[in-house]
Amino acid sequence: MTFRITGLAGLALLTAGLASAALVTTTPVGGTTTTFPGGTGIFSGPGAGTVAGFPITYTSGVVYDYDGGFGMGDNGSWDWGMIGINTSTGAMTIDLGGLYSSVGGFMNYSPDNGDATISAIAADGTTILESYVLSTVAPISTPGATNGGAYRGIERLLSEIRYFRIENSYLGMHDITLDGRGASAIPEPSTVILTIPAAFALWWRRRRSAA
Repeated sequence: MTFRITGLAGLALLTAGLASAALVTTTPVGGTTTTFPGGTGIFSGPGAGTVAGFPITYTSGVVYDYDGGFGMGDNGSWDWGMIGINTSTGAMTIDLGGLYSSVGGFMNYSPDNGDATISAIAADGTTILESYVLSTVAPISTPGATNGGAYRGIERLLSEIRYFRIENSYLGMHDITLDGRGASAIPEPSTVILTIPAAFALWWRRRRSAA
């Protein structure tokens, strides 16, 4: 059976789809990945800095450029380059330096210490486009592993993500992957309004022809 969606129904689906988002659990094909370098640095915060070319801001208890054995409770530990949270409650915000449709990275956290959360934030720095509590919707389980983890990220149809925030649960990232192949802009409201009568007229003509 074949379904055809035309006229106002098709327009409604199109405009609704522009706002869709998804939690991503596999590294996007074609994205650009940057690995965070090794080193040492424990910061009580709040503060700011730059790691691998990315400006970051952080609250109290944030670790970056860590290379000394970072414990993640039951999920094991990391002994390689990373940025992350050095407490059960805290946040780090990464400035991506441009607008992207997909952002994420290889990460892990301590499962018994709060709600590990990732968020995509708009260019204004405050509007949260999408946010996911990983420990609830996409938990990572690597019992006793060394450098274990998984990819977690956020993808949208529009290239509108400017900042990526990680929060709580000693959540750490070994790398970050960016993809900017989404649509670059949302149609102006006036354009959508002007399109509605034309779409309705087309639908009506097709309906009369089929009668």
